[in-house]
Amino acid sequence: MAIYNDSAAVSLVKIAKASQQLIAAASTYAKTVKHARKSQIQLEGQLQRIVAASNLALGAVNKSSSLSDDPHIDRRLVEWLSSNEPQNCFDTLKVMEKLLKDRPLARQFFILSVSKDDKI
Repeated sequence: MAIYNDSAAVSLVKIAKASQQLIAAASTYAKTVKHARKSQIQLEGQLQRIVAASNLALGAVNKSSSLSDDPHIDRRLVEWLSSNEPQNCFDTLKVMEKLLKDRPLARQFFILSVSKDDKI
């Protein structure tokens, strides 16, 4: 299982940055929506864990000359980095950020619950 340190490092940095951008978007969103603060705090806590885990993994990646052959690198990390999961994680974080930035969730729930034939 060959994985290059550069691509692994780029994936981890992208995930950490996307998490930080989502924290900022959630914070902005929570300021504009009543009763959203508690959920925003919970989301921020989870995203901070993602950032911390990405930074720890990045440290291990940067210290290793070869991820595939380094006995000090957990095989699960190597397998995860060589899968499509890092890209899936990044994509999910960006979609969540877009939801919070572009379309207030309350509006989306309203749109989903009202059919075009309903009269308001």
